[in-house]
This record gives sequence, structure tokens and C-alpha cells, in this order.
Amino acid sequence: MRNQQQRFQLRSFASFLGWLPLALLMTIAMRQPLAMAQAPSTGQPPAANLPVAGLPTEGRTLEQPVFIASRNVELTNSSPTNMDFSEYIDDSVGQARTEPRLDLKEFAAGDLVAWVGREPVLIGHIIDPKKASPEILENPAFEPQLRKMLAQIVIRKALAQRFIDEQVTGKSLKEREAASTQVNRKIAEMFYKEALPDMMKRQKCETEEEFHLLLEKSNRTVQSLQHEWTENMLASQCVRSNVASKPVIELSEMQDYYDEHIDEFKRKARARFEILTATFSKYPTKQAAFDAISEMGNQVFFGNPFESVAKSMSTGWTASQGGKMDWTNKGSLKSKPIDEAIFSIPLDKLSQVIEDSDGYHIVRVIERTDAMTVPFSDVQSEIRKKLAEEKTKKLEKEFLEKVRSETAIWTRWPEDFPGSLPLSQLYQ
Repeated sequence: MRNQQQRFQLRSFASFLGWLPLALLMTIAMRQPLAMAQAPSTGQPPAANLPVAGLPTEGRTLEQPVFIASRNVELTNSSPTNMDFSEYIDDSVGQARTEPRLDLKEFAAGDLVAWVGREPVLIGHIIDPKKASPEILENPAFEPQLRKMLAQIVIRKALAQRFIDEQVTGKSLKEREAASTQVNRKIAEMFYKEALPDMMKRQKCETEEEFHLLLEKSNRTVQSLQHEWTENMLASQCVRSNVASKPVIELSEMQDYYDEHIDEFKRKARARFEILTATFSKYPTKQAAFDAISEMGNQVFFGNPFESVAKSMSTGWTASQGGKMDWTNKGSLKSKPIDEAIFSIPLDKLSQVIEDSDGYHIVRVIERTDAMTVPFSDVQSEIRKKLAEEKTKKLEKEFLEKVRSETAIWTRWPEDFPGSLPLSQLYQ
């Protein structure tokens, strides 16, 4: 195992040497994107919202090159459907206590917390230390949440790099340069024509100037947004190109699910009905309430529309809607006498006066269905969809774990990433 780690480290270190000059410049000047997704619950006291990430605004932005060799690579604007990688982060991430503890009072934006493949991850890529108040830093949930956000960045970068590497394998430098020009132009066009206007719309910014001012308040730039959007798109595309979006679901699998989850397909008896009410609290005596409900019933019986009578005379909470009640499951009503009536009287017939603790009522059932178990044939497509989603999620998680395990990762918290190495070994 150790020899395998050493070979893996040497191979990764050769790649690291080629990227070192760019990495050093990035550490000094680049404003990387922040982790947008909210960290899952840590089971500890909730942290205050983490401050927005970004290196100082006086820095200049360096755009990272994207080398994709094949001209046949299809790039689509997946911004609206970019994957949320937070759901693939294990609950154990951020929970293991490490020594020495992170000195939260002295950390800075340029502090290195991980190196993923050929890219560094700094504290400033996750949060803005200048906006981290003592209250945030002292919260017990701060560091676990920070580590969960780092885990999302790690997997996103690993996937984006994997997608690029899959395209350039075996290609000449000339082919890479030609494809790079084409793909970078395509990505920039998609970002500025589709993604950026959508971001402005969601932030309710009518002009680019308003949007730039909004970004400045967060120590961000359009370039950092473009980098994040591109990385998210490539990472999502990597998963979609390696994991079947429509896995095969056998009939036997669907039948097994139906048999094992039969309670999901049981339906209670239910009814739609209309109701007239004379609430005791609205009348001086019970007799006055009874006289009122009797008059309402006579009005409907002799031809006045139920809805009109309910709106003009009923004192129930559905009176303004004409006394109409939507589908109601048997046993779900507070009033047992009304519940029993709507599941026993004939359809489209006025009930006798019903008394409960609130008042007197008259109901008329419009439609009713009996309790039943939905046949397998009626829910087959529903089950197929559910099983396909579950299988896809499982395959995606397995693929993400595979990519992570095959990516050279050095991190401040190797406990969170099985197979990773501590930062102290990065330069060894």
C-alpha cells in the first residue's frame, strides 16, 4: 500500500511541477470562486452564515486554461441543472478531531488548505477571513462546516480535471491548442450570453453596472463567476458522460419494490363535499343555531344554489369558498360526526343536521372513492422513475468516489478524504 502511495505521489508530483509557476501566481493574485452550496447539517449548533469568499479586490484575475482536444465534445449550458455535490459528501466529513487544531484567529485568505490534482485550494476560496467575526470563529460548528465546503470544492475540481484529461489523452499539442481555442470561445459565449444574464435576472439587476457593484460588495468579479460556472459545468458534464442517465430497470426489480413497499400504494377512502355550518359561538342559543342551519338546509332543498347559501348564511371557515371541501381522507377530520357522515350518506344528497362540539352542520358529498391498493400496472412508471433515480444516484456516488480516489489530493484534513495525503508531504 505504501509503495502504491509513493508511486502515486511521484506521478502526481511530476504533474505538480509543471503547474507550480501558475499555482504560485494564483496564490498571490487569483480570486477563486466560493463554494455556493450550503453545507449539510453537522449535528452541531448551527454556524452563522459563513462570510463570502474571495481574495483582496486589488488582485488581478488569472483565467485558467481549458484544454479539450476533441472537436466533437458537446458542451451544453448546464448551468440551470448543475449538480449539487453537497449531497454526496459523507456525514463523517469534518467530524474527526485533528491535531494541531486550525488556528482560527490567525488564518488568512492565502493559507493553503488543499491541493487537488494540479490546483491549490486556499482558505480564501471558501470564505473571506476578513469578514469572519469572532462569533463565527468561536462557533463549534465553524470548522466542520468549513471542511464540508472544502470537500465540495475538492470533488468539483477533481471532476473538472478528470473531464479535461479524458479529452486530451493521446492528443498532440497542436490538437490541444486548436481545441482549446474553440472550446474557450464556446464556453465564454455560453457564459456571457446565457449564464450571466440569468444570474443578473436572479439577483434582480437591470444593468451590468448594478451587478458589478453587487459583486464588489462580496469581493468577487465576473471572471471568478465565470471560472466557477465553467468548473461546475465541466464537473457536471464529467459525471453525465460517465454515468448512464437512464439506467436499465428490470420488471422484476419493479415488482420486488412494489411487493416490499406495498403500504406506499395503499389509498385511504376519500371524499369531496360541501358543508353548511351554524357555529354555536355565532348565535345566542343552541336553538337559534339549530333554526339557522335548518333554514340553510331548506334554502338548498328548495332550489337555491348550495354555494350561494353557504356564502350568505354559513358561519363555517369554508363559507367564503361556498362551503366546498377538497379531497379529504377518511379519519383526517377533527369532527368525527362529520367524518362518519361524508363516508356513509348517498352522493349528491343533503345529510340530516349533524351536531358536534362546534355547532350544527349539513353536508353534501360530491365525489367519493373507497379505500384501495393501487394495482402494480398503474404505478409501474412511477416505480421505474424512482428506481432509476436511486440507481443513478448510487452510480454517481460510486463514480465520484472513484475519481476522488484516483486524484492526487493533499489536504489540511486527510481524515476527511480517504487515500489523501497531509499537506506536510506536498513538497517532499
